[in-house]
Amino acid sequence: MTTSATSNAARREAQAGLTLVELMVTTLLLGIIGTIVISTFLTGSRTLGRVDDDVQGQGDQRVVSEWILRDLREARGVEPPSAADLSADPNVAKRKLSIWIDYNANYKRETGEVVTWLLSTTTSADGHYNVMRTVNDGTSQVVARALVSGIAFAYKNDKNPSLTGTAVSTASVVVVTMEYDAIVGAFLQKKYTTFDARMRNVV
Repeated sequence: MTTSATSNAARREAQAGLTLVELMVTTLLLGIIGTIVISTFLTGSRTLGRVDDDVQGQGDQRVVSEWILRDLREARGVEPPSAADLSADPNVAKRKLSIWIDYNANYKRETGEVVTWLLSTTTSADGHYNVMRTVNDGTSQVVARALVSGIAFAYKNDKNPSLTGTAVSTASVVVVTMEYDAIVGAFLQKKYTTFDARMRNVV
């Protein structure tokens, strides 16, 4: 073979490009790398969502717990549900906590001294409830928005571990159970927290 022929053969080989096998291997490798990248991204996104869910729920739970505990420690007693409330819902005291806080220490129930805690529905369709703190002077405040259908109150005293109906007015301890889930139906399951508070100023 002449030098010219050898040179032409080498030139043709250099210009041949990728073979079908090389192209298939490259595509396969790119597919594997892409799958790994997407999988890592989705896992990170789910983890971030779980953390966000938990942080939101714990934050609201902490705020509500601290505020209810403060109110209960200052309270003179539990306000019994009215006859109308009991007639409409015999378990109303389990879903609504009304307490008398004698701010001016005169032992008289006055406007602005009866505080009620309850869940209130929202206009959104995300399954959340507002935790409301209302006072008998007409003021109302949303304390938290990440609790989901989950606040319950139980009442007891030294003689009776389970008070219901109008007997809740004899309670010296209130047990509060909260259920929270910042993102309903996603990521973490519902979580529960329970605490009890002894009213220090019961009359």
